Amino acid sequence: INAEYMGIRKMESQEVYSAFLSGLPYDTNEEKIREFFKDTGEILKITLPKFQDSGRAIGYAHVEFKTKEELENALKMTGQSIGSRYIIIQQSTGKGKKTITAPKAAPEGCKTVFVKGLPYEITEEQIGDAFSHCGSIDGIRLAHNWSTKQFKGFCYIDFHDPQSLVSAIKMNGKEVGGRTISVDYDEGKPKSGYKYQVTAVSKYN
Repeated sequence: INAEYMGIRKMESQEVYSAFLSGLPYDTNEEKIREFFKDTGEILKITLPKFQDSGRAIGYAHVEFKTKEELENALKMTGQSIGSRYIIIQQSTGKGKKTITAPKAAPEGCKTVFVKGLPYEITEEQIGDAFSHCGSIDGIRLAHNWSTKQFKGFCYIDFHDPQSLVSAIKMNGKEVGGRTISVDYDEGKPKSGYKYQVTAVSKYN
């Protein structure tokens, strides 16, 4: 396993195993994060940024674990919920930084991108506006939880022209609605770690 990929970094000759959590409820505190990871392993440190005026959580955190195995177990918990929100857990490489993996070459004939890390309150129209500069959009398919029907923070965007993906993929690592998103080509394979229903929205279909 590549150390950098797993969010392992060197600091003062000591390895640090850090996970980046996004999509946290604004009332999240350290106690709730520790409860969420209670069966994962020993937490050494939690960095939970907060708004200066309200003291509420901004919506993301860094959690450092004692061992690589504990970090790997934490990464497997992505898509589970804290409070009313489903969170995304990724490897991190340092305080205040989130690793965005560079997308590979587009599969032949691909016209669709997979977008994750979106705000839970975002609308289909707002997603369309954010990607409208990339080209004509044929459809936006939002992912919702089967039971609660709550948006899970990711979607699929179908473009009319494959060339539009050149611009769309450049949105990888950009901010939409105050959150850093990940954009990759959709290869038609199920995304692991999620139980969801994809809903096509009529505006683009």
